[in-house]
Amino acid sequence: GDNYQGSIASGISSADLFIPLFSNNSLNSNTDKLVNVKGEWAQASNTNVKTSGKIKGKEKPALMLLAIEKIDKAHPVILEYFGKRSVENAFGGIVSDELIKQVKEKLNIL
Repeated sequence: GDNYQGSIASGISSADLFIPLFSNNSLNSNTDKLVNVKGEWAQASNTNVKTSGKIKGKEKPALMLLAIEKIDKAHPVILEYFGKRSVENAFGGIVSDELIKQVKEKLNIL
């Protein structure tokens, strides 16, 4: 009975870090089938622009892009929603220690 779309939108707006996970299916799917996912990506991208700034002298982290399989990191959908930001690899859901360290640094929890 919860308004899950409203809850997701609220969570994206208030998140310290949004991590979209890219697969070939998500990038190449018909927009009608993934309107919610791509809408969330658009909101996260817009929120990042609005909340850019500094926290404790460092840029505020808002986005960290992850590929869960081999993808074209210059895919038009990524460029449309996130520009030329770096896309890190987390193939098969396996995350490196270095990537975990980067997330902790971005969230100032090291």
